[in-house]
Amino acid sequence: MERKTKRLCFAIPLLCLLTVVALLLPASANSAQTWFQGQDSTGAFMPEGSESPIVVEGERLIFDLPHFPVLYGNVQENAEYAARVTAEYTFYNPSEYTVTSRLLFPFGMKPYYMDDAYDPQTGQRVSFDDTAAYSITLDGEEVERRVRHTLGDGWNFDLGSALQCFSDTFYTDGFFSPDMTVTKYVYRTSGVEKKDYPSAAVAFAIPPREGFGEERRVWFPQMHLYRTQFQKSSAGTWVDFSPENEIALYVLGKPLDEPIEWSFYKDGGLDRFEKIEGTITLLRTETQTLRALALADWYAESGVSEVDWYNAVVAALLEGEEVGGVIRADRYAPGNDLTSRLMRWYEYEITFAPGERRINTVTAPIYPAVDMDWEPDVYEYTYLLSPAATWVDFGRIEILINTPYYIVNDKHNAFEKTEQGYQRMLPGLPEGELTFSLSTVEDPELPDHNGWATLFWILLAGYAILVAYGAVIAIALFVWNLLRIGIVALIVLILRKREKKKKDE
Repeated sequence: MERKTKRLCFAIPLLCLLTVVALLLPASANSAQTWFQGQDSTGAFMPEGSESPIVVEGERLIFDLPHFPVLYGNVQENAEYAARVTAEYTFYNPSEYTVTSRLLFPFGMKPYYMDDAYDPQTGQRVSFDDTAAYSITLDGEEVERRVRHTLGDGWNFDLGSALQCFSDTFYTDGFFSPDMTVTKYVYRTSGVEKKDYPSAAVAFAIPPREGFGEERRVWFPQMHLYRTQFQKSSAGTWVDFSPENEIALYVLGKPLDEPIEWSFYKDGGLDRFEKIEGTITLLRTETQTLRALALADWYAESGVSEVDWYNAVVAALLEGEEVGGVIRADRYAPGNDLTSRLMRWYEYEITFAPGERRINTVTAPIYPAVDMDWEPDVYEYTYLLSPAATWVDFGRIEILINTPYYIVNDKHNAFEKTEQGYQRMLPGLPEGELTFSLSTVEDPELPDHNGWATLFWILLAGYAILVAYGAVIAIALFVWNLLRIGIVALIVLILRKREKKKKDE
C-alpha cells in the first residue's frame, strides 16, 4: 500500500506535465512568421515649396487584383505577379498663363517577400526588378521621366522624412555641407584576456565640453552600447578579439582639441565599478571632406546620381540617434552598398496651357501586407492619399477594385459590391489613407489563441496544486514513518527495561 501511494504521488504530477507538453507541441510545430509587410503606394504630388495654380478635378483609382503575391516565390512567380493600381488624374489650369509643374511619384522600396528570388535554371538568386511594370502617360502619350533616389524610410512611408534631403544639389544646412571637414580617428584595442572577459566592452566618455555637438559631432558607426551614470554618458562597443580589431570614429566639423578617453569594462553594462585592464592605441588620423566620405562607396553602375547618393548618406546621419553630439546611423556605415536601402522615385514635368485640362495616368504594381494570423490569410492594401494635399484643390475620388476576392473588416460598409469587385466614391480628400483588406472568404476567422493560453495556465496551476499535494503526502509519509519507528523503538525500550527489572528482582 505504501509503495502504491508513493507511486501515485509522483505519477499524477508527471501525467499532468506530459499532458501540458502534448498540448503545446502542435502550436510549437506550427509556429512561423505570421506577418509580412507590403509597400504603401501613393500618387503623383507636388514637391513641398512648389507654387502652382494647377488643381486636380478628380482622381480615378483602379485596383486590378487578380491574385495574391507568392511569398518568397521564384523568379517566374515574381515575374507573373500582375496586381497593380492605376491612378488617373484630371488636371486643370485655371490661370491665364502657361504653367509647368514638376511631379514626383515614389515606386520603391519593394517588399522583402519578393526580393532576390531563386532561379532553378541557373541555381542563382536573382534580384527582383519591377521597373518595367510602371507606366506614366499624359493624354495617352508616354512621359519623359527620370529616376531619383532617397534614403528609404523603412516600410512605414512618411513623405516628410522621405523628402527631408531630396534636392537637385548637395544637401546643406546649418551644420552639414559637402565641404565640411571630417577627421577619421582609427584605434586598436589590446591587452584584454578573451578567456577571462569574453564579453568585454570598450567605451569613451562623452565630453561635456562646449562645442561638442555644436561645432563638431562624432559619428560612431560601431556604437552598440550607451549608458548614462552619475550624470555622465558613455558610448561604446564590444571588444573585437580579431587581429584587425580596429575602431573608427568620424568627427564631423571641428577636429578634437583633446584625445578621447577610453575605458574597458567586463561586459556591455559599462558599469564604471566593473572596469578592467586594457589598452587602446591611436593608429592613424585621416582628414577628408564630407562629400568624399559620403561618395566613397558610390559607383556609377548603381544608377544612382552622386547628388542622390550623397544626400541619402546625410539623411542617414540626420536620422541617427544623437546623444551629446554622438551619431549612430543604423541604416548606413562606411563600406555598405546603399542601393538596397534607397527608395526610388519617378520625377517628371507637365506643361499646361491657360485653361487646359490634361489626363495624367500612372500605373504601378501594388504589394499588400499579409496577416497570417487569420484563417485564411488576410491581405491589406494601402494607398497613401495624404501627399495629394500638396495640390491647391483636389476634387472627387472614384475607387474601383477589380478582384475575385472579398473585402473584409469593412466595419462602416464603405465599399459597394459590384460584378467586378467593389467601388467607392469620395467627394474629396479624406483624413488619413485609403486602406482595405482582402481574403478568399467573406468572414475569415481569428483563432482564439487566448483560449489555449488560458487552458495552459489552468493546467499549469493544476499541475502546481498536484505537485504541492504530492509534496504534502510525501512529507506526511516521512513524518508517519519517523513516528512509527519512534513508537517501535519506545516499545522495545520499555520491554527491555521491564525484563531487566525482573532479573534484578
